Amino acid sequence: MNNKTKSSKQDASYYFLPDSYIAEPCPAPARQCQSLRSGALGAQEAMAGGSRALRRGRRAQSQIANRKSKHAIRTTGSTGSTGSTVQTYSIQIQHESDISFARQNGKRLAEEIGLCEVDQTFVATSISELATNLFFHAVRGMITINTITLNDHTGLEIVSQDKGPGIEDVNLALKDGYSTNRGLGGGLGGVRRMLDEFEIESTPGKGTRITARIWQKE
Repeated sequence: MNNKTKSSKQDASYYFLPDSYIAEPCPAPARQCQSLRSGALGAQEAMAGGSRALRRGRRAQSQIANRKSKHAIRTTGSTGSTGSTVQTYSIQIQHESDISFARQNGKRLAEEIGLCEVDQTFVATSISELATNLFFHAVRGMITINTITLNDHTGLEIVSQDKGPGIEDVNLALKDGYSTNRGLGGGLGGVRRMLDEFEIESTPGKGTRITARIWQKE
């Protein structure tokens, strides 16, 4: 038969002709037809399950973004003769969600003081790298984020401090790409490169303090 469109439904094959149709028994065994139907239903269920998982993931991200860390302390005050407002976030890095909380608040402060979008990204990536180091390697690690002003220039200061094992070879740790946790920022060398100022003090067996700053560009 020529010029025919074929489709299957249940256990019969339908050949649609210009004026009529002929229903013929399915040439395949009934169990094969049932297997095809089961496969189609399974694909539909898998797609529905994937959509549900995606919605759950988005809800979880939203909850983390809106969550207040139990280990975060925020203070606001004024300093110097200019009376400029200083904001400080101190976040204990005890849970993986604290890394996200620190990163998001650092980026928000960077935006508030007028840093460009590129520098906002540098701030968020640097905080993520430092906080991740604390989470994996430190004991009682803390990230502190301060807004700072010097000679009418506004900036952001990020301090990472811990009571961890310290860094035996600081020069090695500062090499670009050297990272023990495979973070997005390429390790401490990446943090030093992205921000304007970088200081590190580390004593093996006692802990490490890292201070980094970035200034608003004119």
